[in-house]
Amino acid sequence: MSYGAAVTPTSVVTENFGNTTLYKANFGSGKFTDTGMVWTSNIPSVIGYWFQAANSTTQTNEGIDVSLIAAATGQFRFTYGITAKQGDLFVLALT
Repeated sequence: MSYGAAVTPTSVVTENFGNTTLYKANFGSGKFTDTGMVWTSNIPSVIGYWFQAANSTTQTNEGIDVSLIAAATGQFRFTYGITAKQGDLFVLALT
């Protein structure tokens, strides 16, 4: 199955909590150029994730939806309505 163009974060920071690791991937301004872009993080054993936009939205279709589309490679797809937002993707994974 084919997905959108590849996107890479500006930076990735990790914090370990026993057998769990929190990844904070920052997607800065201009990273999302088209809806459906994909990041292959290579993070195994994802148990949770969420996206926090860097700035508030003014309309309901300005946010970003993130989907985990391949658990084995930690592949995420980003889709949005009107405009792309910058922000952080937080991923929890077992280590």
